[in-house]
Amino acid sequence: MYNEVKRFEKTKKYEIAHELRHKAINSVDRKYAAPFWRQEGFDYLYRVKDYSKSLAAFENAIEALELSPMFYGVCNPLDIYFGAATASVAMGLPQKGQKYFMEFKRLFSVVSKDADLQKYLQRYSEGIQWIEEGLLKLSSDKKKEVG
Repeated sequence: MYNEVKRFEKTKKYEIAHELRHKAINSVDRKYAAPFWRQEGFDYLYRVKDYSKSLAAFENAIEALELSPMFYGVCNPLDIYFGAATASVAMGLPQKGQKYFMEFKRLFSVVSKDADLQKYLQRYSEGIQWIEEGLLKLSSDKKKEVG
């Protein structure tokens, strides 16, 4: 069903993809739902721009990851933590953003040791910079409020 959802998204049939994704989320054991929650998170993050729903979806994906560690690689945890950090920063939540970004960076450093994956990891470059700048801005804004 995952590939079917991706196919509908590629052809811009987002409502059908959304319905199928929710059907999958509601029909599979929760520990296997992380890939669908990841898709949902990115849909809300980039297409719908509903950062609250995006973050909730990524947090559901993280919970699913924790329920089934052996399913970890299939779920693409880099994307999940990257998405959670991005949604958190977009919502102005520096603590959550920092928490998810730290886990993303930890995973990134592990994966980056594999020379064959360097090209794959390049796709995160711009987003990493955006998150770092956003966290810095949120941190300085908070200091201004306190001072």
